[in-house]
Amino acid sequence: MVAPEVQSCLCQLAFQIFTAKPGEGETRTGSLLGRCGPNGPEITGFSDAIEPYAVGQWSLHRRLPKRSTAPGLHIAVAPITATRASALIWTGEDPVPTAVTFRSETPRIPKRTPPPETKQIPASTGWPVLAATLLLLLAASFWPVSASVDVDPLPRVTLNLRSTKAAVRLQWRESGPVSTEPLQSATLTVNQEQLDLLDHYQPTGELTLRPNAKELVVTLRVRRANQPLLQQTITYIDPRKR
Repeated sequence: MVAPEVQSCLCQLAFQIFTAKPGEGETRTGSLLGRCGPNGPEITGFSDAIEPYAVGQWSLHRRLPKRSTAPGLHIAVAPITATRASALIWTGEDPVPTAVTFRSETPRIPKRTPPPETKQIPASTGWPVLAATLLLLLAASFWPVSASVDVDPLPRVTLNLRSTKAAVRLQWRESGPVSTEPLQSATLTVNQEQLDLLDHYQPTGELTLRPNAKELVVTLRVRRANQPLLQQTITYIDPRKR
């Protein structure tokens, strides 16, 4: 059994590695962490390093391999989309793997609360209403009047980086007026490596990053037709790396 958060992280990591530069990529491996339950190994975490108490090994590929190169439990993962990945699981010495699909959950976009309807009060006719209107006009000629104009805020996108146990979680969110114009481009640049999010971009979302460098510079650019470019850059320094 593989924990959902482990599936999500491996799915996002595979998509990040093998779609950042089309035609390029590297195979990455590491250790599976967990325990041996009554129904077999229970995977609750993973690591990039070779752990002495690992219960198996994981690897990422552009395409799934035909056979396992590691003894014991081995999970091979290849990306399909930003939220799905194909996986093969070998257990023991059995040469026939189990094919599964890993999924990465994306946060739901909060529903917008419609503004309350304004009801128009029908005007009544007659001399009392006319007299009150004249009094208001006379008062306005003596009292200073200040008018305020409501201006819609400009659309913007904000980024947030949060350190987790073995990675950095990137979260983004658009704010301001909701645009109905079609999306033209959505790119995420991580330390000069660009990731195309056009096919899977949502106004609110997150990705798990595993930087090798101490400093992480992330820029999100979103462009819609007839709209100004939305861009935000954030820098994160990992205190765990020296």
